Amino acid sequence: MKSKFDKNILILAVILVIVIAGVLFILDHKIVKQPTKQDCPYECCIGNGYQAKSCQGDYECIANKCVGPACPYECCLGIDYQPKSCSPHHECVNNECVPEDSDNDGLTDIEENKIGTNPGLADTDGDNLSDYQEVKTLHTDPLNTNTDGDRYDDDADPDPLVVNTADITAAKSNEIGAYNQLSLIKVREKITEVSIILKSCTAGTTGACADTSSILGTNLGPILNDVIYTSEVDVTFTNQGDDYTSYIDYDVVYYVGTERLDTYNESTERLDANRSITIPHHHEIRVKDIPPTLWDSITRVGEITVEIENLEYEGWSTISPP
Repeated sequence: MKSKFDKNILILAVILVIVIAGVLFILDHKIVKQPTKQDCPYECCIGNGYQAKSCQGDYECIANKCVGPACPYECCLGIDYQPKSCSPHHECVNNECVPEDSDNDGLTDIEENKIGTNPGLADTDGDNLSDYQEVKTLHTDPLNTNTDGDRYDDDADPDPLVVNTADITAAKSNEIGAYNQLSLIKVREKITEVSIILKSCTAGTTGACADTSSILGTNLGPILNDVIYTSEVDVTFTNQGDDYTSYIDYDVVYYVGTERLDTYNESTERLDANRSITIPHHHEIRVKDIPPTLWDSITRVGEITVEIENLEYEGWSTISPP
C-alpha cells in the first residue's frame, strides 16, 4: 500500500515539473517583452516615450515645459503665472506695466524721446544737472548748458532763466575848461595873415591861392603843437546790473557848439555789479587838432563841451528760454 502511495507522489511531482517548465517556455517564447522607457530629459513629460514627469503645484505640462496659470494681471514675468509682456517702452513692475526709465533720472524714456534728450544718459547736455532737474524743477533747457545765454552755465547760475548782465551808466562831474589866451592871440594873428593872402588872390586862381587849407597849414606851422584849450572832467561809471564787466571802453568827445572838435578813446578794467568808479580826465587840445572849419568858432572863444560817447562793455543779450 505504501509503495503504491509513493508511486503516485512521484507521478504528481513529474507532472508538476512538466507544467512549470511549460509555463516558463511560454513566457520566454510566446509573450513579447515591453521595452524599458527612458528618463524624461525635459521639465516635464506626459506619454511621449519617456517616463512620466509631472509639474508641481498648479503648473501644467505643455510642450515639455511646466507652465503656470494664465496671468490675471497687466503683466507677468513667468514666475507664478504664464508670461505676459507690456507694450514697447514699458516694463513689468509688481505685475503692472510702467514706463521705462533706462537712465534712472526720473524722466521716462517716452518723455525723453518727446523732449529730445538721451534716454540712456541722465545728463544729456553735461552741465551737472540731470535731465529731470532741468525739465521738472528748474525748467531750463536740458539740451543747452546755458539756457539764458549769459556768462554762467545753468549749474552755476543763481537764476538760469534770467540773463545776468552788467548795465553801465556814465556821468560827468567837476567839468572845467579854459582857453590858452596866448595861443589864441597867435592863432588870430596867423589867421589874419591868411586872410590877407586870400584877399590878394583873384577868383579862379590855381596853385597855392586855391587851397585855403594849405595856406592855413603853412602859416600855422610854427604853432601847431601849441595848446589852445585845456580840459578837466571826472567821469563816474556805475554798474547797475547784476553781473560784472571785465572792461569799459568809451570815447571822450569835445564839441564846439554842435561841431565835433576832438575825440580820444579810453578804457578801464573790471567793474563789479552795484559798484562805481570815478576816472579823472585831463586833456589838451592843440592847434593841430582843430579842423579848419572850426577856426572861426575857436578864435571867437566858442564854448567847448565834453561828452562821453560809444560806451561799450561786456554785456549779454536776453535769450528767451524754451
